[in-house]
Amino acid sequence: MPKIAVVLCAGGDNGALQVGMLRSLLSRLCDPVRIWRGSSVGSINAAWMGQASATCPGLQMPYARTLEHLWTEEIAGAHSIYKKPCWLSQGIRIFLKGRAMLDPAPLKSLLRKKIDMHLLRTSGADVAVQAVDLVTGELKDYHPDDLDWWAGFDGSWSIPLTFPAVCSPTFSEVLADSGVMSQSPLPSAVHAGADVVYVLATHQLYREAGKLKVLHPYSTPSVFYDYWAKASEKDKAVRALDLMIAEVLIGDIERTQFWTRAVCRDPAFATKRPIELHILSPRKMFPGTSLDFEPSIIRAQIEHGKEIGADPTTWL
Repeated sequence: MPKIAVVLCAGGDNGALQVGMLRSLLSRLCDPVRIWRGSSVGSINAAWMGQASATCPGLQMPYARTLEHLWTEEIAGAHSIYKKPCWLSQGIRIFLKGRAMLDPAPLKSLLRKKIDMHLLRTSGADVAVQAVDLVTGELKDYHPDDLDWWAGFDGSWSIPLTFPAVCSPTFSEVLADSGVMSQSPLPSAVHAGADVVYVLATHQLYREAGKLKVLHPYSTPSVFYDYWAKASEKDKAVRALDLMIAEVLIGDIERTQFWTRAVCRDPAFATKRPIELHILSPRKMFPGTSLDFEPSIIRAQIEHGKEIGADPTTWL
């Protein structure tokens, strides 16, 4: 039985694309997903799916359906994710107290109610989420059996300046969004021994002259004046972070492909198995920023994700 891994990338509310991809992908697999890896919003989707038994693919599909319910019914807009203070309070928080712009208390409360740690620990799946330790600069994996799991999980999606960083229970780590250093935990899945890896990207990727590239939807002059001239400082900060981490995903994928080529060609790697890598990427992007969580957009993203997951000819 091949060891299948699903890698869920960062992307804010674009994580809804992954929900649709999972619905279609799981219906195609004959073997269960045994490794789940998540970064930022992908950590939420990975932790949710990691509750499902890793013994049979049919037992994982119901969790994909309830994940869609979470995104479409439990998340009813940005207010389901964070509290946004008034402009005066926000200014005081940032400039006088150095605090984050938004309070993610609604999301934390929702996830504590919906994620069952007993199921996560007994499902038989290898589940890990990633967060960055701002003290050491180290990118770390956090597993359900770790004592500091919840700190690592919350830190994984705590975007700097936007959401507050998370202190570990021992106060030895200060954790923030893993997207600061890695848009995708693909290397972690490879190190876990995956034979087949499905990367569910939230950026629109394409190939040009044989090289994988990221399409930036708001980079053309006409779109720039229509969108960015009106964007808030929060939107610009999120976009700046997005630009910093987008190319990291490309590097992760290229290194994995290089490893596979080496395994196939070099006799020195005869005892190693090549990695079968599939990249699922949206064919179009959606209006707004990654922190909008607009219900109508989320539903459209899920449907588009289903289309991508159902059509392997679109995979990279």
